[in-house]
Amino acid sequence: MKNYVCGIDVSCKTLEVVTRINNKSGKSKTYTNDNKGHKSLIKGLKKKKITHVCLEATGNYHLDISLMIDETKAMKLMVINPRISYNYAKVLNQRAKTDPEDAQVLAHYACHMEYLEWDAPDEKIFAIRACGRRLSQLVSESAKLKNQLFAYENTKFTPEFVIQDVNLRRNLEET
Repeated sequence: MKNYVCGIDVSCKTLEVVTRINNKSGKSKTYTNDNKGHKSLIKGLKKKKITHVCLEATGNYHLDISLMIDETKAMKLMVINPRISYNYAKVLNQRAKTDPEDAQVLAHYACHMEYLEWDAPDEKIFAIRACGRRLSQLVSESAKLKNQLFAYENTKFTPEFVIQDVNLRRNLEET
């Protein structure tokens, strides 16, 4: 069992943090999910001598703090699938779903489960991932515009300027 652990519930704007030292949980603390909040969090974790950190993969929102923790080399980081923490919370009979309780579950998980350390992907992987996501968004937007145009063109009540606007947007996307 690990004795100096931390669970971090990540959202787009905040990081909710719970530390467990010698199997005793502290109060949750909130940090901003930005560079200033990340630096403050790392400083606080080092002060408490935290050795293991667990957080959920949350789209892009967890990446910056994950990379910063990984760079410290003073702490080991585990990034888990949200489904794993959700199911683990059910096992703990955790019924409420608040950020502090989610951070508590992550800290408990880090203490008691096999610790699988996160390896930061190469920067090229992040770039490829971002390109893939953007391409997927563009394909989806193009399909939506095509469907909208079809719907507008199939009613005699659609003003011509609406059809022109949809065509203009489609043409902009194609360039």
